[in-house]
Amino acid sequence: MSHQLTPEQLALSLARKKKKEEAAAAAAAKKQGSESAAYEKLLKNPAARVLKREWLNEAKEHDGSTILVATWNILAQILVRRDLFVGSDCLRTSQRHPMILAEILSHKADIFCLQEVDRQDKLLPTFHQAGFKEAFGCGRGKKHGCMILHRATRFEKIAERVVFYDETPVRNPNTQGDGPNLLGLTHRTRNIGLLVALKDRVNEAAPPVIVATTHLFWHGLQAGILKREALRFRSEHGNNRSSIIMAGDFNFQPDEAGYALLRGETLIPEQHVQLESSRVVHVSLDPTVPRTPRTRTDADDDDEAAGAGAAARPDLKKGTEGAEEDAEPVVPTKIKDARLAVESDGLLSTEEMINLFAAGGEARSAYDEILGRCAESMSEADNMLVARDSSMQGRKGACEPMWTCFTHFWRSTLDYIFIVDPDGDGFEVIDALKSPRTEDLGDGLPRLRVSPSDHVALAVLLRLPEFKA
Repeated sequence: MSHQLTPEQLALSLARKKKKEEAAAAAAAKKQGSESAAYEKLLKNPAARVLKREWLNEAKEHDGSTILVATWNILAQILVRRDLFVGSDCLRTSQRHPMILAEILSHKADIFCLQEVDRQDKLLPTFHQAGFKEAFGCGRGKKHGCMILHRATRFEKIAERVVFYDETPVRNPNTQGDGPNLLGLTHRTRNIGLLVALKDRVNEAAPPVIVATTHLFWHGLQAGILKREALRFRSEHGNNRSSIIMAGDFNFQPDEAGYALLRGETLIPEQHVQLESSRVVHVSLDPTVPRTPRTRTDADDDDEAAGAGAAARPDLKKGTEGAEEDAEPVVPTKIKDARLAVESDGLLSTEEMINLFAAGGEARSAYDEILGRCAESMSEADNMLVARDSSMQGRKGACEPMWTCFTHFWRSTLDYIFIVDPDGDGFEVIDALKSPRTEDLGDGLPRLRVSPSDHVALAVLLRLPEFKA
């Protein structure tokens, strides 16, 4: 038998709801004031100037029906080396710190995923003043890690978890025995994924949002592990209506196997070759492997950044203008400090990799989606990946930003905001921060008055589906 409220009870319920809405609005106004105060203080410092960037659609709907999500590899100070960032005029802490804060606060994000975060004692006071709360995780023994900021008046953190890739089995120990082959490692990277579950304070009927950030090694396997663990995390702390946002530095380009697997795209011959050639075991796992002579741009084993780790990355084939249509796939150059894997090493086969990534359905790319939909009308067609790599025409990833990492030695698209939809309706991508144009980036980042990192920030505005209590 259904219970019907009396007029007095209904009036009381409506009054309570109105009071709660007024309290939320007051808290939001207070938060906005504190954030504005922190940002205004930074604006008075000329050293905090960064490249001003416009939004694709200039959407005005940043309210309770939308979420603004951003991601950025800020470049840990501990990884800054002058021989890697040749020509940079922005390498000292005193130069970079105010610019890092200005970049982060300027976007007024509800959720901000950060990678290569060090010097937390210097960053967190300003983040807290601006109304953010944080979750942080790092690899064992590392001095930098990943952070997820959330606006405290919009979200409440209800759970968090760190995924240690080197310690996370890729196979089921209940069905496939035990031993080191369950991990299926090719390198010991000390990389991690960071997961949080956020409850929406404004839309009480909305399910928790699952947010994952990471800074990956160049091998695509870790992206599959992150997705699998995010799905498990959702089953524990969200529900079948919860969307998953995976944002960070994935360290693979859209023409590589890791991206194709995550997007649910059929692998092309070159990508099969990439996977086959990546099946090696590094000296970090097998100390009997002889070391390869170093060059001046080689990174330390600890450095997995695109900047700091580019030299350790295999020289995978990239699409170029005028390439032969029937050219044979190019085998990557020999991966440094590694031997070919054998069966007992337990590395996943291509079929096993495909199955790992397939769980939960394909991941959407927010930038690829909205740029593909709006670029022509917004004069951004010449600022997308396909404009510099014609081999991507008609493929998923063609409309990713032309660059997300831009230095003297390496220029790539490595950073993404992915969405894994729930059962039913997911987020709608309604706006995106335009990526900088090549001419704005000079000879390479970091650069004063442009960016204090070798990466550029990405940000998108997502509209929530309608939820009923």
